[in-house]
Amino acid sequence: MRTGESPTRKVTTMENQPTTNDAPTLPKAPEYELPYDRDSVAVESAKRSGYYGIMYAGNYEWDNQTCTAEAYGEYDADARPGERHRMINGQPRRSLKFHTTWMDADKAEPCLREIGSYNRFDGDVTADALDDLPDAAKVVVGRESSPVMYVWTVDAPAVYDVFDNLIVDDTVDDPDAIVPATDHRPNELGGVPNADTFPVATVGKSRGDLDTGVPTLLRAWWD
Repeated sequence: MRTGESPTRKVTTMENQPTTNDAPTLPKAPEYELPYDRDSVAVESAKRSGYYGIMYAGNYEWDNQTCTAEAYGEYDADARPGERHRMINGQPRRSLKFHTTWMDADKAEPCLREIGSYNRFDGDVTADALDDLPDAAKVVVGRESSPVMYVWTVDAPAVYDVFDNLIVDDTVDDPDAIVPATDHRPNELGGVPNADTFPVATVGKSRGDLDTGVPTLLRAWWD
């Protein structure tokens, strides 16, 4: 599995974020609920698109990190060209509809590093940013075709800022150097106050409509 090292790049942080010193106790996190009928087109499509179909880590003996590695396991960058797409029984080694169980932020970081880079998403940058989440936040890592995260918190504005500020500040002295992508913010980011279940069907409210002190489920999705 790809554990990797934390990059030395600097992630800009938002000043004057709301603090959690006086935040209420975080209630029990929302339950996982399959958002489709088991006979639906979405379920059948998931079964055809990857070996694991719809994959919820709570149904496996593997831990969340191992499940994440399998859900994103179809691409082997170290293999020869033409052999890079790993298969199981003729299907891609992946799940396009995958979610872990709820974790503390430090347990979610290794899962994010398993994903690596995926278009705008960068697993190392995102994992490092979790250090800035408010205390007591709970995290789900998943795949809804592309990378997704859910965060359960009573400090929704602060969590929103962590994800909305994933812009890496690279100082490059060499004018001929190839500068990596610097914008790793989610394409979809929003919150659902007092949610009972996840996944949620909608992105949710923007930062201006989220309040500190209200238990909120935030969803971050990268294209």
